[in-house]
Amino acid sequence: MSRWVGVIACCVLAITCSSNKKTAAPNDAVGPPCTGDSQCPPLTAYCNTSAGVCVECVGDANCGSGNHCSKAELCVRCLTDDHCGPSAPRCDPAGDCVQCLTADDCGSGATCTVDQRCIADCTSSATCMGQTPVCNTTLGYCVQCLSGSDCTTTSPVCDPNDGRCVGCMQDSDCTTVPKLKCNTSNRTCVQCLTSADCPMGHSCTFGTCR
Repeated sequence: MSRWVGVIACCVLAITCSSNKKTAAPNDAVGPPCTGDSQCPPLTAYCNTSAGVCVECVGDANCGSGNHCSKAELCVRCLTDDHCGPSAPRCDPAGDCVQCLTADDCGSGATCTVDQRCIADCTSSATCMGQTPVCNTTLGYCVQCLSGSDCTTTSPVCDPNDGRCVGCMQDSDCTTVPKLKCNTSNRTCVQCLTSADCPMGHSCTFGTCR
């Protein structure tokens, strides 16, 4: 008898959980629950009423000119190659227009870099020129730099991930007061990243304490 009671209880629990289950949100980058747009904050300003959550977009019209709403309900530059132009003709999985996805997109004598650019193949720096004068023999293509000595004073740090000269990779690269913080998203030195970096009574706005 006790065994059947346990079975019945489990069935009731399963039915209850199933009936309370909501439609899964289409992506993890969602805002608070909602039944209409008026309940949504600026960064996720539109309500997906079927999922009951605020999202970045529910259609292309929410994303501004030239952008598109992805299946994950995020505004992206492209959904297919047709949305991209000749200078960056391929649409990558993140929804960005890039020069290449594989070396086959680059043609003879070039390869696709880790940051999805077509760069000339090389075995030595003798064949490299212009904006990419140094050969990274490990990767097999021409880059802007292998070390900081290949860079200028305006962009003195060499990013080993893509061989580009940048302003900084970490805070210790920033030594000019007051720009002592490294904004790693664009790899430049700024005065602040958050308001906590600013003197009391000031807030951080676009990397500057105001």
